[in-house]
Amino acid sequence: MNGMTPRSREDIKARADEFADAFENYDPQPGDQDAPLSPVMAVKLVAWRRDTAERELA
Repeated sequence: MNGMTPRSREDIKARADEFADAFENYDPQPGDQDAPLSPVMAVKLVAWRRDTAERELA
């Protein structure tokens, strides 16, 4: 074991819910595309860019 305490299902679900809430509530701002991003924010930005591109093509 690596010294970390195993997490319960409830802990994992709560953390997943936090990530889902953060993802759903993210509001992209001008300039976000050029800012250095954490991996989580990069995923959010990719989803936003895809949504924008799909709307432009529709």
